[in-house]
Amino acid sequence: MNLRQRFAELLQIITKDIPEREYYVQLGFLTALIQEPFYLYGRPGCGSSLFIRRISSAFKDARVLKLGKKQRQLPDNINDFNLIIFDNFTPNDEQSKSNLQIVIHDHEKNSIIISGDQKPESALSRSEVSDQVTLTIMLPDSISSEALCKLLQIHGTDSNVNVPPAIAISAEEQAQWIQEISKVTLSPNTLAVIGKVAET
Repeated sequence: MNLRQRFAELLQIITKDIPEREYYVQLGFLTALIQEPFYLYGRPGCGSSLFIRRISSAFKDARVLKLGKKQRQLPDNINDFNLIIFDNFTPNDEQSKSNLQIVIHDHEKNSIIISGDQKPESALSRSEVSDQVTLTIMLPDSISSEALCKLLQIHGTDSNVNVPPAIAISAEEQAQWIQEISKVTLSPNTLAVIGKVAET
């Protein structure tokens, strides 16, 4: 199995039974893969916890640190963890805000997911990390009736998936790919096109 086939199978597994939201899971996984922090925004009940579990399952033997209501204190060495999740993040909580600032500024080998129901422009700017968060994924509030029926049919069943070890991404592979990605350069013309897209 080549790398393209492996990624196709991996993405198919982690998006199983998530109708009309597959793209958001894929985007979140690829952002976590290159260790760029992202904010997952959605109202309560939109499925953000499921998304995070699916993204986490794509990494082999990942050490996950979940910071939220139950776990509020940062461990001594955050770089012992592959994935750091801020669950139901709110900048109103000074401890959570301080934790996020420390993790964002000190992380070396972590993927960071910030999940919350406050508008990203407010939550991130009030936390003073908006320039450090690469991407915001905004989960839609509504889905079609067909997708809703499908979700209701699987409700109550085990929504977790098992990613085979041969397909899951190891920490060593991730580090190697990030190193190779950092060598990629873009021509001035390509950057100009990206600038125009951003303006639009």
